[in-house]
Amino acid sequence: MHTSMEDLTNMFGDMLTDSSLSQESMTPIHQGNTDTDAILQEAHDVIEGKTRTAMPEPPTTSLQHFSKEKNL
Repeated sequence: MHTSMEDLTNMFGDMLTDSSLSQESMTPIHQGNTDTDAILQEAHDVIEGKTRTAMPEPPTTSLQHFSKEKNL
């Protein structure tokens, strides 16, 4: 029984080692140009603008009111 558990542990360890990605494969290689960078920046700006209009800023007055009540 002990040997079969050891074999199972070794098998899982080998599977994890074999399935791991190297650091080189995780690092994207950026070979952009000015057109690509401009398109990505424009897309970022559009998404940021839509996010700001869709998600309002959190209220600050209620937080100030809450802290005043807490100090009383």
